[in-house]
Amino acid sequence: MNQYITRHARVFIIIVAVCTCFTVSAKDKKFSAEYTAALEKYNAHAYEKALAHINEAISDEKVFAEYFILRSEIYIAMEKYEKAVPDCYKAKELGGNDAKINYLRAKISFVSGNYGIAQMFLNKALNKVSNKTLKQQILVERGKVGLYMQDFQNAIGDLNLALAIDSTQHALLNLAHGYTLMDENEKAKQIYKLVLTDDTSCFKAHMALTELHIKDENFVKALEYAKNACQIDEQSAVVNNYIGYIYYNIGNYPDALTHINKSLKTDPENFNAFKNRALVFFKLNAVSKACDDLFRSMQFGYLETKQYDVLDMYKEECEL
Repeated sequence: MNQYITRHARVFIIIVAVCTCFTVSAKDKKFSAEYTAALEKYNAHAYEKALAHINEAISDEKVFAEYFILRSEIYIAMEKYEKAVPDCYKAKELGGNDAKINYLRAKISFVSGNYGIAQMFLNKALNKVSNKTLKQQILVERGKVGLYMQDFQNAIGDLNLALAIDSTQHALLNLAHGYTLMDENEKAKQIYKLVLTDDTSCFKAHMALTELHIKDENFVKALEYAKNACQIDEQSAVVNNYIGYIYYNIGNYPDALTHINKSLKTDPENFNAFKNRALVFFKLNAVSKACDDLFRSMQFGYLETKQYDVLDMYKEECEL
């Protein structure tokens, strides 16, 4: 009996030893030059070039799960989500990092509006993650999902946990957005300002502060941040529309028209810009032009926002 057990124990040891030989850690893998080039281009946000390199890498005989994980990330960055999912499956088949794969599946589910499924994948990812950087990213993503699900308490908790690992701009912007959704605007402003102390060119922070100061009817301060945003993206339809709206509220109608017209040149179907230009035209007693713009605002989708002030204005000022 003891001989039988000993013989089978030896067989088991041999099997484990053989299996161990085929378990290769990421640090022991020799990735191809094409994979390395793809990773470099991906980190530089050159996604088309990154995709070309990773496709070359995958065409080789020897491929690793990391190749498919990277291609999935590239597809997500390029908003080609339907192509990212099969690569997640392939990475899983090849024994890829479960936490990273679940994180990517969550990102795909999130953009599809499947917030509950995204949350499920993120919970799975957190149960398996060991890398601190990836854990931080997962917590930020779960916080973002929580905000969309209006689970504010848990979302803010996740974002603060993420910030305790690493105070990244992405985490700070999501936390500020969370406080905005909770109408804690002063907290949001402080965080956006904190972002700008580290990165004065953060377009999102300038835009968010513009919106918050418009909400407070502090148009002088709003104009300051809007102009900063305009220096970063001079052609932005959204920025120019905001500047035009701010000038309208200040009473500077010529500059208001200049910026709203610039907004409409960039985005000819910007229904908010048509509404704002109508407001300016009413102030200038150009009623016919104002009514035309109100009609265009509705024509291009303003009523789909479930706001009916344009319709009410049109009925009151334009219908005979």
